[in-house]
Amino acid sequence: MEIINIPKSWDEITVNTFNELREIELDLLEFSNNYEKNIAILSTLLNVDEEYFDEFDVDEISDMFKSIEFINRQPSIDFLKIIGEYHFKELDSISFGEFIDINYFMEDNYYKNINIICAILYRRQRESDWNTIEIEPYRLINIWSRSTEFNNLPITNVFGIIQHILKWKENIMNTYVSVFQPVIEDADPDDELSAEDLADEAKEKELAKFSWQFVIDMLTNGDITKIEAVTDLPLTQVMNYLTMKKLKP
Repeated sequence: MEIINIPKSWDEITVNTFNELREIELDLLEFSNNYEKNIAILSTLLNVDEEYFDEFDVDEISDMFKSIEFINRQPSIDFLKIIGEYHFKELDSISFGEFIDINYFMEDNYYKNINIICAILYRRQRESDWNTIEIEPYRLINIWSRSTEFNNLPITNVFGIIQHILKWKENIMNTYVSVFQPVIEDADPDDELSAEDLADEAKEKELAKFSWQFVIDMLTNGDITKIEAVTDLPLTQVMNYLTMKKLKP
């Protein structure tokens, strides 16, 4: 049987296929031996049913698998700043709301969510009448719909975004350490705490967990009509304010 063209590099692998391969690698209980796993990988890469390989002998399967040794290395950590009509929004300019969403999808299996992360960060832009660049407002984007536009792109176009975000977030956490890693002093067990002290301690522990919904509620004073205004604020402005609140005696 004629062998279907086998991809020779990550440039030929889409975002969807990359994530299917990761699922195979992570599913340690699915396969009883390496041969079954290799067949599953080849099936995914060639987009054929596993039965397709029944016509090949073991040596032919082995040769095919050797030809895709590139999957043992991660894709390049570079990424495109412009994809079609979309431009990558620099992380230093994101809003508080964009940060909350990016942070959520980064914590919940970030490679699996890379298409959604791209939908948040890749935006249309245009030149205004004042010769400045206007970026498509986040609130006007349906990230679920836009995320599908990234599924069939080569993984090499966007893979590096994850490492880029991780390094940026590490810098943010180091810069605003009092916000992300608040210090909670343990009370002396011999001290009797008043109801007010207990309430303050509970609030402090809640901040330590850092529920972003809690922060939004605090910044809006519980007024849901102000949520959009708060989440549209620049992230640095919100972080500076929260730092001031945390450090205020």
